[in-house]
Amino acid sequence: MPLRQRLDRCRRRRVAARGQQGKLALVEEDVRVAVAGAGRKRRRKPRCRGCRHAALDDSRPARAPARPRTAEFHGLNFRAPPRAHAAGVLDILRRARASPPRTSQNNGDDMPPFISRKTFLRRLAGSLALALGPAAALAQGFPAKPVTLVVPFVAGSPTDIVARAFASEFSLALNTPVLVDNKPGANQTIAGSYVSRAAPDGYTLFFANLPAVVAPSLRASLPYQGVGDFAPVSDVLTIGFMLVTAPHVPATTLKEFMALLKADPSKYSYGSSGISTPIHLMAEMFNKELGVKTLHVPYKGANQVQLDLMSDRVTYAFLPTGTMDYVRAGKLKAFGLAASQRDPAYPELPTMEESGMPGFKATVNFVLVGPKKTPSDVLAKLNAAANKVVASDAFYGKVKPVGGVELSRPATTAQVGAHIAAEEARWNALIKRADIQLE
Repeated sequence: MPLRQRLDRCRRRRVAARGQQGKLALVEEDVRVAVAGAGRKRRRKPRCRGCRHAALDDSRPARAPARPRTAEFHGLNFRAPPRAHAAGVLDILRRARASPPRTSQNNGDDMPPFISRKTFLRRLAGSLALALGPAAALAQGFPAKPVTLVVPFVAGSPTDIVARAFASEFSLALNTPVLVDNKPGANQTIAGSYVSRAAPDGYTLFFANLPAVVAPSLRASLPYQGVGDFAPVSDVLTIGFMLVTAPHVPATTLKEFMALLKADPSKYSYGSSGISTPIHLMAEMFNKELGVKTLHVPYKGANQVQLDLMSDRVTYAFLPTGTMDYVRAGKLKAFGLAASQRDPAYPELPTMEESGMPGFKATVNFVLVGPKKTPSDVLAKLNAAANKVVASDAFYGKVKPVGGVELSRPATTAQVGAHIAAEEARWNALIKRADIQLE
């Protein structure tokens, strides 16, 4: 081991053994060595008397002018003569070694030495500015980049169609691009978890469906317990659903179809867009009314259910009223609209109550929410833009083909939050009363 490394190791051992007093002793030793070295006279090598610059040996480069004598110690320069400062430096070190560290008189906690009231107030003001500044700047400059709508169902589903129509008008109201990101699966919990973990800056929003019932086995692993745990932005619209069957089902009316299910329910199955989704809950409510139990076939979206219905892979399902175009083409059968009145676009479709099942209603509400801690100023801007979209004729023209569309009235964020809480309480009570199994 080289000599310098051995000396450094010995020095570290001495510091560790002696503690703070040892550090001060070594610093004092460094000052003595630096001062003593700075006081020595340097030996000058012979130079040419003629030019007084070039060295006698032409093979060696000329030396730079000598620097003024200084004793460098821990970033401090003691200019010559250094011995004039040595007594003062050593005196400071002796007093630092003799004085104990300052402590608080209140509870014994260590206090940083030499901190004044002015310094404390200046640091406190800086901390408050750092804490409050970003939120205020975010509200003033929002939106400064594209906004993303996270859709919990696959592309081509009714929710996706409505979300894309909303995004095109929403971008005009906000004067910024609005993107649609599909994250289907697990009854909206994949999309909901993604949005709940996103930055609460208003740039990531959740285009959710109500009801959004979560199975008990999933609640413990989710970062939220329901749509009510998000920051409310806007109530968008409500769509009605109708009971449709495969084209080869041997029934022409709702009463005939209910008689088939009661006769042998094991022969039939129903499709849904996933466990605990609105379509699943509607079918379970229908089965409870009849007192039957049929096979549940979950999919990732309503458009996939529709394709398998037309192929006779499943027997029945509840789909949006826009599916009536396939009914008119003879590819599906429709037995009733689960709403209080008929759809003006499809006057030939009776309600479920008119067809023989009184009191049966099933609708889906689309709402826009964001991460829980989104600033109120940002929510107000998003709410104003969403209300402008909901009240526009252009938006209604784009979503009308979905069928059974009823646009919501413009509302404040507080009103939207109260509406979401009421809808979740209503559906939870209905599921409990009907004893619907969500697993």
